Amino acid sequence: MSSRKSKKNRDKKKNRDDKDDKRNGEKYTRQGNGTNNGNEELSAVTFKYPGRFATLTRTILLNESLTITELQRKVTLSIPQHPPEAKTVFQLYYMDEIFPFINKHAQETINTKKSIEKSWDLQTSHFQKIYMKRSD
Repeated sequence: MSSRKSKKNRDKKKNRDDKDDKRNGEKYTRQGNGTNNGNEELSAVTFKYPGRFATLTRTILLNESLTITELQRKVTLSIPQHPPEAKTVFQLYYMDEIFPFINKHAQETINTKKSIEKSWDLQTSHFQKIYMKRSD
C-alpha cells in the first residue's frame, strides 16, 4: 500500500515540475491590473529569493515592456540624464509587481531596500533581460 502512495506522489511531483517548465517563458494575457487600461501580454518568469538553506523560486507573470507613460509614473526621465539601470527599475517596481504575488516567507525575507537590491543578483538571465528591456 505504501509503495502505491509513494508512486502517486512521485507522479504528482513529476507532473507539477513539467507544468512549471512549460509555464516558464510562455505568454499569457490578463485584463488590466491597474498599470495598463487594456489587455497586456505577460510572460511567466522565475523569481528567486533566499531561503534558510537554499535559494527558493516562485513563478510570476510580468509584462515584458512598459510604455513611456507607465515608466514615468515611477521614474523621472529627462533628456540630459541617462535612462535608469535595469536594477533600479527592478527596485522601483518590486513592491507593485512582485511582492503581492510571492508567498509570505518570500515577502518577509525581501522587504527592505537592501534585501531587494541583493535579490537582483539571484535572478535568472531571462528575468534580468525583462528589466533591461524596460530600462532602454
